[in-house]
Amino acid sequence: MKIYIVRHGKTEWNKLKKMQGVADIPLNEEGIERAYKTKN
Repeated sequence: MKIYIVRHGKTEWNKLKKMQGVADIPLNEEGIERAYKTKN
């Protein structure tokens, strides 16, 4: 069995150092690319 640990995806709010967790912020381009690479 393999177990993978993956952090949250990257958003524009990460760059701005804004607090997250209450709203569902869309992934930015880098976050989408990393999510795609993770699934493969």
